[in-house]
Amino acid sequence: MIYVVTFVLALALIVPGSMHRSFNLLGGLVLLTILCVMTSIRLDTGTDFPTYVAIWDNFPPLEQAHFGDLIGGFYEPLFSVANALLKTFSSSQFLFFAFYACLTLIVLHVALQRIPRINLPYAYAYYFAVFLLPYTFNAMRQSIAMSIFLLAIPAVVERRTRMVLLLSLAAGGFHFSGFLIGVGYVFLRVCDRLGLKVWTVFLISAGVGVVMAATGLLSRIFFLIFPGTVEVYADLFDATSSVSNIVMRLGLCVLMLTGADVGRGERRHINALLTVYFLGLLIYLALFQFNLLATRFNMLFRVLEVVLFPLIAARLPMGRRLVFGGTTLALALATLLVTAAEPDYAYAFSLPF
Repeated sequence: MIYVVTFVLALALIVPGSMHRSFNLLGGLVLLTILCVMTSIRLDTGTDFPTYVAIWDNFPPLEQAHFGDLIGGFYEPLFSVANALLKTFSSSQFLFFAFYACLTLIVLHVALQRIPRINLPYAYAYYFAVFLLPYTFNAMRQSIAMSIFLLAIPAVVERRTRMVLLLSLAAGGFHFSGFLIGVGYVFLRVCDRLGLKVWTVFLISAGVGVVMAATGLLSRIFFLIFPGTVEVYADLFDATSSVSNIVMRLGLCVLMLTGADVGRGERRHINALLTVYFLGLLIYLALFQFNLLATRFNMLFRVLEVVLFPLIAARLPMGRRLVFGGTTLALALATLLVTAAEPDYAYAFSLPF
């Protein structure tokens, strides 16, 4: 019930947010606060919750940690250093979850505020419905990388290579998938150099992805470079992606492309983000045989939907904007209801006082 109430509140704030800049900012801050509190005080909510509790319990404080273990250990270096610093102040489980909740969501908020003309409640409603439970609640390290990806959007669309590299390294310091920010940027520059239109990039990405899935080329390369991941992604979680998931992702691409074509005004930034987004589609299709691995990589790129849908909607005439926004949010709500129905996401909380 708490998930539905939060989603309905976000919907109620979308219209005022579209009317005045101050209402837009206020709506964003309200939703930021709610999501930070909800994520910080949760208890046994999320599939990986016990895993992260065990990770936190086993981390030593900074004064007892070995620098080499923090930098070159099993976990990404920024994640390890942050944990050791936190343990220096307290071993409280609340501190651990509150820190990463606020880090993820505040970086998200800063990133969204830097996007011109974006409706913050719309973006928050979509993020909450699609990404909060499976990532901010669950894959916490990757959720930080995803927020940093959104923070990198201005640098990506303005072709500021050094800043993109810096933010890619920062994201990768929390989760290795963050390095794909740099890969996506290179993909964009190559497409620019070749003069490819976004529809062309979409069709090429889909075609190359299908060919790679049939040959298994990308998966063989990945497991050759990272042999330690074979046990997790090829043995324990070896399910293939479903046809319905593939159709849904292709449908989202067509929906965005069609909406961008119908809209009015400057779309250079939208085209740049769509181009990077289609790299995620290529990777998802290419890793068809390994659903968990494909989803992990693809979701880093799919977080761009949080920005793309509001930006595309803002360029549409009012009638089409309502249809487009209603369609995307209905799909988001369906995703939320399916995820929330899983027992691992039955919400429980514990106050720190």
